[in-house]
Amino acid sequence: MKFSAIIHRRFGLPGITALLLWSSLTNLQASGGQAGSYLRLGTSARAIGMGNGFTAVRDNAFSAYYNPGSLGFRSVRSLSVTNQFLSLDRRHSAISFAANLPPAAGIGIVWIHAGVVDIDGRTASGAHTETYSSSEDAIFFSFARQFKNRISIGITLKILQNQLPTGDKKLQGSGIGYDAGILYKVNNKLSAGLILQNINSAYQWSSDAFTDRKRVYEDQFPLDTKFGLSYTTNSFFAAADLGVEIVESEILSASFQGGVEYYYSESTAFRFGLQNNTFTFGAGITHSLLDRFDSRIDYAVRIESVTQPTHIVSYAFTF
Repeated sequence: MKFSAIIHRRFGLPGITALLLWSSLTNLQASGGQAGSYLRLGTSARAIGMGNGFTAVRDNAFSAYYNPGSLGFRSVRSLSVTNQFLSLDRRHSAISFAANLPPAAGIGIVWIHAGVVDIDGRTASGAHTETYSSSEDAIFFSFARQFKNRISIGITLKILQNQLPTGDKKLQGSGIGYDAGILYKVNNKLSAGLILQNINSAYQWSSDAFTDRKRVYEDQFPLDTKFGLSYTTNSFFAAADLGVEIVESEILSASFQGGVEYYYSESTAFRFGLQNNTFTFGAGITHSLLDRFDSRIDYAVRIESVTQPTHIVSYAFTF
Protein backbone atom coordinates (compact mmCIF):
# COMPACT_ATOMS: atom_id res chain seq x y z
CA MET A 1 0.00 0.00 0.00
CA LYS A 2 1.34 3.45 -0.91
CA PHE A 3 2.15 5.89 1.86
CA SER A 4 -0.42 8.37 0.49
CA ALA A 5 -3.17 5.79 1.08
CA ILE A 6 -2.03 5.33 4.68
CA ILE A 7 -2.18 9.11 5.22
CA HIS A 8 -5.66 9.34 3.71
CA ARG A 9 -7.05 6.59 5.93
CA ARG A 10 -5.66 8.21 9.08
CA PHE A 11 -6.00 11.95 8.43
CA GLY A 12 -8.50 12.41 5.59
CA LEU A 13 -8.40 15.38 3.25
CA PRO A 14 -5.77 17.63 4.92
CA GLY A 15 -3.03 15.00 4.85
CA ILE A 16 -3.69 13.73 1.36
CA THR A 17 -3.99 17.27 -0.01
CA ALA A 18 -0.63 18.31 1.40
CA LEU A 19 1.01 15.18 0.03
CA LEU A 20 -0.38 15.28 -3.49
CA LEU A 21 -0.86 18.96 -4.36
CA TRP A 22 2.81 19.62 -4.95
CA SER A 23 3.61 16.46 -6.89
CA SER A 24 0.50 16.59 -9.07
CA LEU A 25 1.18 20.14 -10.24
CA THR A 26 4.93 20.36 -10.66
CA ASN A 27 5.06 18.04 -13.65
CA LEU A 28 2.07 16.93 -15.70
CA GLN A 29 3.84 14.03 -17.34
CA ALA A 30 3.46 10.42 -16.25
CA SER A 31 6.14 10.96 -13.61
CA GLY A 32 4.32 13.88 -11.96
CA GLY A 33 2.86 11.81 -9.16
CA GLN A 34 6.14 10.08 -8.36
CA ALA A 35 8.35 10.99 -5.42
CA GLY A 36 10.88 13.77 -6.04
CA SER A 37 8.96 15.50 -8.82
CA TYR A 38 10.24 18.89 -7.63
CA LEU A 39 13.77 17.82 -8.59
CA ARG A 40 12.73 17.67 -12.25
CA LEU A 41 11.74 21.35 -12.56
CA GLY A 42 15.28 22.64 -13.10
CA THR A 43 17.39 25.09 -11.12
CA SER A 44 18.75 27.58 -13.67
CA ALA A 45 16.83 30.21 -15.64
CA ARG A 46 19.37 29.91 -18.45
CA ALA A 47 18.87 26.16 -18.72
CA ILE A 48 15.07 26.33 -18.36
CA GLY A 49 14.90 29.00 -21.08
CA MET A 50 16.60 26.47 -23.37
CA GLY A 51 14.33 23.56 -22.45
CA ASN A 52 16.32 22.39 -19.42
CA GLY A 53 18.50 19.95 -21.38
CA PHE A 54 21.92 20.72 -19.90
CA THR A 55 23.49 17.29 -19.36
CA ALA A 56 26.31 18.05 -21.82
CA VAL A 57 27.01 21.68 -20.85
CA ARG A 58 30.53 22.26 -19.53
CA ASP A 59 30.18 25.79 -18.10
CA ASN A 60 27.03 25.87 -16.01
CA ALA A 61 26.28 27.66 -12.75
CA PHE A 62 24.31 24.63 -11.46
CA SER A 63 26.73 21.93 -12.66
CA ALA A 64 26.18 19.74 -9.60
CA TYR A 65 22.46 19.53 -10.46
CA TYR A 66 22.59 19.00 -14.22
CA ASN A 67 25.66 16.78 -14.43
CA PRO A 68 28.31 16.44 -11.70
CA GLY A 69 30.72 15.24 -14.37
CA SER A 70 30.94 18.75 -15.78
CA LEU A 71 32.56 20.02 -12.55
CA GLY A 72 35.89 18.61 -13.68
CA PHE A 73 36.07 21.23 -16.44
CA ARG A 74 35.46 24.23 -14.19
CA SER A 75 38.06 27.01 -14.21
CA VAL A 76 36.39 29.50 -11.82
CA ARG A 77 34.26 29.61 -8.68
CA SER A 78 30.62 30.66 -8.85
CA LEU A 79 27.69 31.39 -6.54
CA SER A 80 24.19 31.23 -8.04
CA VAL A 81 20.62 31.64 -6.81
CA THR A 82 17.31 30.92 -8.57
CA ASN A 83 13.66 31.50 -7.72
CA GLN A 84 10.66 30.19 -9.62
CA PHE A 85 7.43 32.19 -9.35
CA LEU A 86 4.88 29.40 -9.46
CA SER A 87 1.10 29.56 -9.35
CA LEU A 88 -1.23 27.74 -6.94
CA ASP A 89 0.80 28.70 -3.83
CA ARG A 90 3.80 26.57 -4.84
CA ARG A 91 7.38 27.51 -3.98
CA HIS A 92 10.66 26.50 -5.63
CA SER A 93 14.12 28.01 -5.12
CA ALA A 94 17.74 26.89 -5.32
CA ILE A 95 21.24 28.04 -4.43
CA SER A 96 24.50 26.65 -5.78
CA PHE A 97 28.23 26.97 -5.14
CA ALA A 98 30.78 25.43 -7.51
CA ALA A 99 34.56 25.68 -7.59
CA ASN A 100 37.55 24.26 -9.41
CA LEU A 101 40.16 22.19 -7.58
CA PRO A 102 43.42 22.54 -9.51
CA PRO A 103 44.78 20.93 -11.46
CA ALA A 104 41.85 18.87 -12.80
CA ALA A 105 38.93 18.53 -10.39
CA GLY A 106 35.89 20.41 -9.13
CA ILE A 107 33.31 20.44 -6.35
CA GLY A 108 29.71 21.63 -6.10
CA ILE A 109 27.02 22.14 -3.46
CA VAL A 110 23.34 22.72 -4.27
CA TRP A 111 20.35 23.28 -1.99
CA ILE A 112 16.86 22.98 -3.50
CA HIS A 113 13.76 23.96 -1.51
CA ALA A 114 10.19 23.42 -2.68
CA GLY A 115 6.76 23.33 -1.14
CA VAL A 116 3.13 24.38 -1.01
CA VAL A 117 1.73 26.99 1.38
CA ASP A 118 -1.81 28.08 2.32
CA ILE A 119 -3.32 24.60 2.02
CA ASP A 120 -6.96 24.82 3.13
CA GLY A 121 -7.40 22.03 5.67
CA ARG A 122 -10.89 20.58 6.00
CA THR A 123 -12.54 17.62 7.67
CA ALA A 124 -14.25 14.83 5.76
CA SER A 125 -17.54 16.76 6.14
CA GLY A 126 -16.02 19.92 4.61
CA ALA A 127 -15.54 22.04 7.73
CA HIS A 128 -12.44 24.22 7.75
CA THR A 129 -9.80 23.25 10.32
CA GLU A 130 -6.61 25.27 9.73
CA THR A 131 -4.12 26.30 7.06
CA TYR A 132 -1.28 23.87 6.31
CA SER A 133 1.99 23.92 4.44
CA SER A 134 4.37 21.24 3.20
CA SER A 135 7.97 21.36 2.01
CA GLU A 136 10.73 19.28 0.47
CA ASP A 137 14.49 19.87 0.58
CA ALA A 138 17.47 18.33 -1.18
CA ILE A 139 21.14 19.06 -0.59
CA PHE A 140 23.70 17.96 -3.21
CA PHE A 141 27.41 17.35 -2.51
CA SER A 142 29.31 16.74 -5.75
CA PHE A 143 32.86 15.96 -6.83
CA ALA A 144 34.36 15.39 -10.28
CA ARG A 145 37.77 14.50 -11.67
CA GLN A 146 39.04 15.19 -15.18
CA PHE A 147 41.05 12.61 -17.12
CA LYS A 148 43.28 13.23 -20.16
CA ASN A 149 41.79 16.73 -20.67
CA ARG A 150 38.74 15.33 -22.46
CA ILE A 151 36.63 13.32 -20.06
CA SER A 152 35.38 14.13 -16.57
CA ILE A 153 33.58 11.77 -14.19
CA GLY A 154 31.54 13.01 -11.25
CA ILE A 155 29.33 11.75 -8.44
CA THR A 156 26.75 13.42 -6.20
CA LEU A 157 25.50 12.50 -2.74
CA LYS A 158 21.96 13.80 -2.12
CA ILE A 159 20.36 14.27 1.29
CA LEU A 160 16.56 14.29 0.97
CA GLN A 161 13.80 15.45 3.32
CA ASN A 162 10.04 15.80 3.04
CA GLN A 163 7.96 17.58 5.71
CA LEU A 164 4.27 16.71 5.53
CA PRO A 165 1.66 18.28 7.84
CA THR A 166 -1.02 15.96 9.20
CA GLY A 167 -2.97 18.02 11.71
CA ASP A 168 -1.37 17.94 15.13
CA LYS A 169 2.17 17.22 13.96
CA LYS A 170 4.41 17.03 10.91
CA LEU A 171 5.50 13.76 9.43
CA GLN A 172 9.02 13.73 8.06
CA GLY A 173 10.31 11.46 5.36
CA SER A 174 14.04 11.33 4.75
CA GLY A 175 16.60 9.49 2.68
CA ILE A 176 19.73 9.68 0.62
CA GLY A 177 20.46 9.15 -3.05
CA TYR A 178 23.15 9.42 -5.66
CA ASP A 179 23.81 10.82 -9.12
CA ALA A 180 26.67 9.77 -11.41
CA GLY A 181 27.65 11.62 -14.56
CA ILE A 182 30.21 11.69 -17.36
CA LEU A 183 31.03 14.58 -19.65
CA TYR A 184 33.18 14.10 -22.75
CA LYS A 185 34.77 17.06 -24.51
CA VAL A 186 34.78 15.99 -28.16
CA ASN A 187 36.41 19.27 -29.24
CA ASN A 188 36.19 22.96 -28.37
CA LYS A 189 32.68 23.18 -29.87
CA LEU A 190 31.03 19.81 -29.21
CA SER A 191 30.45 18.01 -25.89
CA ALA A 192 28.53 14.87 -24.91
CA GLY A 193 27.19 13.92 -21.50
CA LEU A 194 25.52 11.02 -19.71
CA ILE A 195 23.95 11.03 -16.25
CA LEU A 196 22.11 8.63 -13.97
CA GLN A 197 19.98 10.56 -11.47
CA ASN A 198 18.27 9.36 -8.28
CA ILE A 199 20.23 6.14 -7.88
CA ASN A 200 18.71 4.37 -4.84
CA SER A 201 16.86 7.59 -3.94
CA ALA A 202 13.79 7.21 -1.73
CA TYR A 203 11.88 8.73 1.17
CA GLN A 204 11.66 6.55 4.25
CA TRP A 205 8.47 7.10 6.27
CA SER A 206 7.78 5.64 9.71
CA SER A 207 4.20 4.80 10.68
CA ASP A 208 4.76 5.24 14.43
CA ALA A 209 3.46 8.84 14.22
CA PHE A 210 -0.08 7.63 13.55
CA THR A 211 -0.28 3.98 14.56
CA ASP A 212 0.81 1.80 17.47
CA ARG A 213 2.55 -0.64 15.18
CA LYS A 214 5.76 0.78 13.74
CA ARG A 215 6.42 0.11 10.11
CA VAL A 216 8.65 1.81 7.55
CA TYR A 217 7.18 2.82 4.20
CA GLU A 218 9.31 3.74 1.20
CA ASP A 219 8.57 6.13 -1.68
CA GLN A 220 11.10 5.35 -4.39
CA PHE A 221 12.26 8.06 -6.80
CA PRO A 222 12.24 7.17 -10.50
CA LEU A 223 15.69 6.53 -11.94
CA ASP A 224 16.41 9.21 -14.56
CA THR A 225 18.84 8.38 -17.36
CA LYS A 226 19.81 11.18 -19.73
CA PHE A 227 22.13 11.51 -22.71
CA GLY A 228 22.91 14.98 -23.99
CA LEU A 229 24.84 16.93 -26.61
CA SER A 230 25.87 20.58 -26.72
CA TYR A 231 27.37 22.64 -29.54
CA THR A 232 28.66 26.19 -29.59
CA THR A 233 29.70 28.72 -32.24
CA ASN A 234 30.51 32.42 -32.16
CA SER A 235 26.84 33.38 -32.58
CA PHE A 236 24.76 30.64 -30.94
CA PHE A 237 24.78 27.75 -28.48
CA ALA A 238 22.58 24.64 -28.60
CA ALA A 239 21.99 21.86 -26.08
CA ALA A 240 19.58 18.92 -25.90
CA ASP A 241 18.85 15.80 -23.83
CA LEU A 242 17.10 12.51 -24.47
CA GLY A 243 16.02 10.70 -21.35
CA VAL A 244 13.98 7.90 -19.85
CA GLU A 245 12.53 7.45 -16.36
CA ILE A 246 12.53 3.95 -14.92
CA VAL A 247 10.43 2.68 -12.02
CA GLU A 248 10.84 -0.90 -10.80
CA SER A 249 12.70 -1.92 -13.98
CA GLU A 250 9.94 -0.53 -16.22
CA ILE A 251 10.18 2.57 -18.39
CA LEU A 252 7.74 5.13 -17.02
CA SER A 253 8.27 7.85 -19.63
CA ALA A 254 10.65 9.17 -22.30
CA SER A 255 11.57 12.81 -22.65
CA PHE A 256 13.19 15.38 -24.92
CA GLN A 257 14.58 18.64 -23.59
CA GLY A 258 16.55 21.10 -25.66
CA GLY A 259 16.94 24.58 -27.02
CA VAL A 260 19.05 27.30 -28.59
CA GLU A 261 20.77 30.39 -27.20
CA TYR A 262 21.49 33.27 -29.60
CA TYR A 263 24.18 35.81 -28.73
CA TYR A 264 22.70 39.18 -29.65
CA SER A 265 25.79 40.96 -28.36
CA GLU A 266 28.78 40.27 -26.14
CA SER A 267 26.63 40.76 -23.04
CA THR A 268 23.09 39.84 -24.18
CA ALA A 269 21.58 36.49 -25.16
CA PHE A 270 18.10 35.29 -26.14
CA ARG A 271 16.85 31.72 -25.69
CA PHE A 272 14.16 29.35 -26.91
CA GLY A 273 13.51 25.77 -25.82
CA LEU A 274 11.17 22.80 -25.75
CA GLN A 275 10.74 20.66 -22.63
CA ASN A 276 8.69 17.71 -23.83
CA ASN A 277 5.42 19.44 -24.85
CA THR A 278 6.16 22.70 -23.03
CA PHE A 279 7.67 25.78 -24.70
CA THR A 280 10.20 27.90 -22.84
CA PHE A 281 11.73 31.29 -23.56
CA GLY A 282 14.41 33.36 -21.89
CA ALA A 283 17.10 36.00 -21.97
CA GLY A 284 20.29 36.81 -20.11
CA ILE A 285 22.46 39.85 -19.49
CA THR A 286 26.09 39.64 -18.42
CA HIS A 287 27.57 42.62 -16.62
CA SER A 288 30.65 43.64 -14.65
CA LEU A 289 30.48 43.88 -10.87
CA LEU A 290 34.04 43.44 -9.56
CA ASP A 291 35.65 42.20 -12.76
CA ARG A 292 34.84 42.06 -16.48
CA PHE A 293 31.59 40.18 -17.10
CA ASP A 294 31.67 38.44 -13.72
CA SER A 295 27.89 38.58 -13.10
CA ARG A 296 24.86 37.38 -15.04
CA ILE A 297 21.12 37.86 -14.64
CA ASP A 298 18.91 35.32 -16.41
CA TYR A 299 15.16 35.23 -16.94
CA ALA A 300 12.97 32.46 -18.32
CA VAL A 301 9.29 31.74 -18.75
CA ARG A 302 7.76 28.28 -19.03
CA ILE A 303 4.38 28.10 -20.77
CA GLU A 304 2.29 25.55 -18.87
CA SER A 305 -0.94 24.22 -20.40
CA VAL A 306 -2.98 23.94 -17.18
CA THR A 307 -1.61 26.60 -14.82
CA GLN A 308 -0.37 30.13 -15.40
CA PRO A 309 3.06 30.64 -17.01
CA THR A 310 5.98 30.18 -14.63
CA HIS A 311 8.59 32.94 -14.39
CA ILE A 312 12.14 32.05 -13.35
CA VAL A 313 14.94 34.45 -12.34
CA SER A 314 18.57 33.52 -11.68
CA TYR A 315 21.62 35.49 -10.63
CA ALA A 316 25.16 34.10 -10.96
CA PHE A 317 28.42 35.61 -9.75
CA THR A 318 31.86 34.23 -10.70
CA PHE A 319 35.01 34.94 -8.75
